[in-house]
Order: sequence, then structure tokens, then C-alpha cells
Amino acid sequence: MSQGTAKRVAPTSLVVASRQRRLISGDRLFRAIAYVAAALIIVVAVIFVIALFIPALPAIMKFGLGFFVSRTWDPVRAQFGALPAIYGTLVTSAIALVIAFPIGMGAALFLAADARMSLLRGP
Repeated sequence: MSQGTAKRVAPTSLVVASRQRRLISGDRLFRAIAYVAAALIIVVAVIFVIALFIPALPAIMKFGLGFFVSRTWDPVRAQFGALPAIYGTLVTSAIALVIAFPIGMGAALFLAADARMSLLRGP
């Protein structure tokens, strides 16, 4: 082949191919980092459960699982129940959600719709 008949590759196609390879390798790297982060979250959660369960084991052995459903709190007779505290926690959390959810949704809707329109219109 002579030099004049050789097919030349446009430099832009080489740049595009190189960029695609970088994007694919970047995607693979991001996917690997995301999987490691997800696995790390699970490992940390398991460690938390173990770290809470091991010190609580003597109390569970002494008072039993009835501790969670009993209402009695009598330190003199060593009878303890956590049901009122658990119930109070659940009720206050529900009240907080009832108050916070509409406020949060209203703020989100305002920012997504009304605020954007007022910003587009200008002052």
C-alpha cells in the first residue's frame, strides 16, 4: 500500500475510545467501592449487635426476656420491666414523625416546584 491509500484514523475517535475506556474503568472502580462500603456497613452493624449483646448477656440470663414485656419496676425485689420505657419511646417517636413528615414534605415540594419557578422568573 502506498502512503496515500492508507486509511487514517481520526484523532477524535481515538480520544472518544480512550474516554470510554476511562469511564468504564471508573464505573468498575465506583462499583467496587460501593460494594466495599455496603459490606462495611453490614460488618459494622454486626459488630454493634455483638458489642451490645455480650455485655447484656448476664442481665438477660438473670431477668430473662420478660424484661421487655413486663411493667413492674421494683428494685427492692429485683423485678424490672422495660415496657413503659419502650412504649414511651415509640409514642414520642411517632409524634415526632407526625410533626416532622408534613413539614419535610412541604419543604421538599416547595424547593422542587415553587422555589425553582421563582428562581427562573428572577427578582
